[in-house]
Amino acid sequence: MKLRRAEPILSKLSGIESKFCCLCDTLSRPCRDVIKSGDLSQYPFVRIKDNIILLSVYIQPNADQSAIVGVHDTRLKIKIAALPVGGQANKALCDFVAKHFAIPKKSVTIISGLHAHKKLLKIEI
Repeated sequence: MKLRRAEPILSKLSGIESKFCCLCDTLSRPCRDVIKSGDLSQYPFVRIKDNIILLSVYIQPNADQSAIVGVHDTRLKIKIAALPVGGQANKALCDFVAKHFAIPKKSVTIISGLHAHKKLLKIEI
């Protein structure tokens, strides 16, 4: 059940591997197969727990535009077009993730790494 509810978000993530070959050929499998098998090992930055998705991200603030640019170590790398001052980049990150995955803004929260490049996001599904 929880994997089925995560399908829209995972299907958006499946577009990453076609642009960036950082994670090896196993990412080219269709998202549907991943969800059926329950094997999320090819998405090292995604964990599903109860009714939430935990997304490990690496943030690069002060970019020209906000975009998912690939994978950094085992984290999804996201460039954010906001300064890391006064929580602007954190708010912009949550807004960008919500818009990218077409989910409400209140569904995305940062649960660790408020003052760091490495963050853990909680997405309620």
